[in-house]
Amino acid sequence: MTASLKTSDNSIIGITYFVLKKESIIGNPVICAMNQAHVLYLEFGPQHRWQIEKHLIPLLNRLFPGAKFQITIIDNSGEAAPCDLPNTAVIAGDNSTREFSGWQKGIDFLSDKAIDDNTIFCLCNDTFARHYGTKFLDWFDQKEVQEALNRGLAVGHVDHTREEFELFGWKTRKWIRTNIFFLRYAELKKILPIVFPIDEKEIFADEGDSLFKENRLLSPNLRAYLDHWLVMGPEVPGESKERWYMSARLSNENREIYVMKAKSLLIEFSISARLLKEGIEIFDIRRSRSRAGGLYYFASKLGILDHLQNLRRSFLSG
Repeated sequence: MTASLKTSDNSIIGITYFVLKKESIIGNPVICAMNQAHVLYLEFGPQHRWQIEKHLIPLLNRLFPGAKFQITIIDNSGEAAPCDLPNTAVIAGDNSTREFSGWQKGIDFLSDKAIDDNTIFCLCNDTFARHYGTKFLDWFDQKEVQEALNRGLAVGHVDHTREEFELFGWKTRKWIRTNIFFLRYAELKKILPIVFPIDEKEIFADEGDSLFKENRLLSPNLRAYLDHWLVMGPEVPGESKERWYMSARLSNENREIYVMKAKSLLIEFSISARLLKEGIEIFDIRRSRSRAGGLYYFASKLGILDHLQNLRRSFLSG
């Protein structure tokens, strides 16, 4: 039996959660029976754990009031310093593929427990409230999130390119931002294990101006997009001019660093591509009623949001 978790604002995590929905904004009426949830929190050292109590627990309380949560912290530094939050375990990760190998270790750690298909999983890392601010957390609307999860959708912030790309035989133009996202175990288990799906020697170049070998495993537009984003490669027509905040010209000295980052991005993309291939749609919180007074929500319902976003992308790309 899991004990209750009381935070500094006296909110409580530890009560079985049942809600009957009268009306669904996504489809037919649904019954939500979320008896337990697991949080897999990835860190590299404990210095940013303050985010858990300041931002993560309040978010969980707001989305799933009264729900029972077990938090597993995976420390990829290997330190695995103890944590005094109730219902929290800390294990060591190996950082082989950053948060993705860490989350897999967290799932393996839970594998001896009976996990119901309706169990919610929150996967996040220790950048979720730092690199992009916290305003986007308001876009996680309680009603929308609950209904999306109960219809078997994944929920998170979705990024996209203008054109569809292909990786490892999967096609998509959108991916869920993996700093924080939600899905049920019924959907999560369909994309396990969370690993790099192919020998990286088949993907990455040992020399040259590009991170990648030229082959059919990654479409040319995806290779160009990642080279631009990470290592100051040429701009991609129709796509944003923005680059990663740590982007730099590729050199023999930094190639290994950027290969690791590219590998993480490819796993991020493949998670969404695999979800979509399994018929698991992604609910994009950017289209939430809670964002900008519902403007994005209504533009999405009218079927014009993608067109407007592509116009903006084209404008920004010059």
